[in-house]
Amino acid sequence: MSKGQTAGSPNTPVGAKAYYKPSIGKMVLRKPGVLRRSERVLDRNRKVAAAKPASACKGIAATKGWKGFVACLREKMPR
Repeated sequence: MSKGQTAGSPNTPVGAKAYYKPSIGKMVLRKPGVLRRSERVLDRNRKVAAAKPASACKGIAATKGWKGFVACLREKMPR
């Protein structure tokens, strides 16, 4: 798999990968091998990697639950 490429392994009869996406609260389908290489996506990934919002919210899920953890991530995410 190259940089920016999503994992394959389709798990549906139509050849797509189905998974739950917590940020939107529903199931989504993605074709294997979708490339996410636009400058906008890579720039966003660099910002998130530098900010490490998940590390800043460590332990929140244990005390405030998943919704509290997601709220903390939204607060800490770089704009």
